[in-house]
Amino acid sequence: MTAPDNEDRPLLDRMGELLAAILDEPLMTLPGSGPEGSHPLELRLSHFRPEFSERAAILLEEAGL
Repeated sequence: MTAPDNEDRPLLDRMGELLAAILDEPLMTLPGSGPEGSHPLELRLSHFRPEFSERAAILLEEAGL
């Protein structure tokens, strides 16, 4: 197994980047109910576990990321 290209970056940076992606990216996108699938529904972590999302946002802020 080869190491990813970003393996030389500090662990805190890599973990912060991953945590930010978990918060920013939808877990799943469902087709919209409007004409031609407009207005898709994006399901995010904060919809299911808002306390996790809030704690993660605080950690990212503390880390300056």
